[in-house]
Amino acid sequence: MKDYSTPEIPNSETDTKGQEAYRTIKDWIRSVPETLEEIKKNGNEEDLQNYQRQINMVLEKLENIVKDMEENKKV
Repeated sequence: MKDYSTPEIPNSETDTKGQEAYRTIKDWIRSVPETLEEIKKNGNEEDLQNYQRQINMVLEKLENIVKDMEENKKV
């Protein structure tokens, strides 16, 4: 299994933007459990369902990105 905890040092503008996106996603993922708890305490069922849908959309997009990256490696 790959170690995603330490991203490579970027060597181009594209890599820099990719690393920035990676950090943003990582920060968002780390905030999910706390946000879920806050919604459960202070929100309603609709808020919770909307946030869970958002989580699923992000996960699907990440899976698509990984798939695209793997396909581009083969080329």
